[in-house]
Amino acid sequence: MDVDDEESANSTTPTLSTRLFEDDPDDDEQDEDFYPDLKFELFSAHLEAIRECISNVALPSSVGRPPGNLGEATHGKLKAQEYLTLFSVVLPLIIPELWWDGNETEKQLLMNFYHLVACTNIISSFSASNTEADQFMAHYIQYRTDLPQLFEGFQSKPNNHFAMHDGPLMKFWGPLPAISEFPGERLNGIFGKTKNNRRIYDMPTTMCTQVARRGRLEAILSEDQFADRDTSGLAPILNPVSNSKAPQQLDSSETATILARAKELPVADYQMLLQYLRSTGQLWRDYEEIPHPDGALILPPRAIQPPEFTFDGDVFSCKHSNPGNSGIQFTRPVDSAVVTGFIETIWQIPLQGHIQTFILVDVHNIPPPEIRSQLPFESMPRLNTAVVEARPSGHICIIEPRHIITHLAVYKRPVGTFGIDRDILTVCWSLNRGRRG
Repeated sequence: MDVDDEESANSTTPTLSTRLFEDDPDDDEQDEDFYPDLKFELFSAHLEAIRECISNVALPSSVGRPPGNLGEATHGKLKAQEYLTLFSVVLPLIIPELWWDGNETEKQLLMNFYHLVACTNIISSFSASNTEADQFMAHYIQYRTDLPQLFEGFQSKPNNHFAMHDGPLMKFWGPLPAISEFPGERLNGIFGKTKNNRRIYDMPTTMCTQVARRGRLEAILSEDQFADRDTSGLAPILNPVSNSKAPQQLDSSETATILARAKELPVADYQMLLQYLRSTGQLWRDYEEIPHPDGALILPPRAIQPPEFTFDGDVFSCKHSNPGNSGIQFTRPVDSAVVTGFIETIWQIPLQGHIQTFILVDVHNIPPPEIRSQLPFESMPRLNTAVVEARPSGHICIIEPRHIITHLAVYKRPVGTFGIDRDILTVCWSLNRGRRG
């Protein structure tokens, strides 16, 4: 999708590219994934739309953004993780918009793109089943069948053949990310940045020793079982993520200190939280319902309101603090429906000797059925993408971290997009990769 010259870059005529993405000419890796004789036409306006999406899409802070000058040689060869983010998260937000109402060729390209993204989402998932393996094969066979019809000069490559084995491999091995090359490639990247002081012949032993030591340390930290108190105190410093799951036990003095610096909740918010806690089956009491019986669960009227919190290694933020970390897909407690929304407020309250986190989410409004039926996403569910209204719904839902499924990638679109007469958001939940939900 590179642009041949400055004139064509500023035009709306198709540009001719011999590669989907331009490589770094100095890269010595094999380039089997590209087709030197392939002729693919892409409007320069479409390329600019893709670049604009890459630059402006709201992504969580843990996700690396693909290069905004995609298609130019200056960004070098994309890393595997950048390719995965691009095809599973970013392009599903913009490609359907470009091709959904185009000519017959563009509609065929959109379906071919859908089959590719569906295969990508299935093969990169950390959960697997025989049904998913069969779905992968169905999408990939259709993807390969369409390629010669869409791209003049297409010739099947070894990687196209190798991927045909992935369906049976999923049935035999289970989720394939566990045995993928990603960890090894990342380790190679670490090795490549290591200073060797020109003692190149000492590197194999040094690297193996250090990798083994690091692996043993991470295994010990993940088990969260330590022989002495000093090691137990050091573990959260060395690896705060893996040791953040165990809640800290609070005594009465610590609880009082936390409540003293907390903010008082408005009456309506307090009653909403009380109603939520009672809906979980616990007999919580309003603090004003005096006298309280012995052993009663009394909800304090105060809460800490941090701008963010960490759950399973991911940072989740209020929308006013970090919009990229605030978009989430979650399971709604009241009916177990899977919905999306923005985190508006975070409450942390000491309850039963532990800090408990509650999240107030503004649930996204979805367009009515007559509009959704006209959108490409309804017939392409494995894009993991949907359209929601940009304006806040005002429908606030209280959830806990355990209800969160994943961060969202969110792209704001103007009035008229997909023929809709108001601002919308295109949201994608492919970052989950089968980990939760």
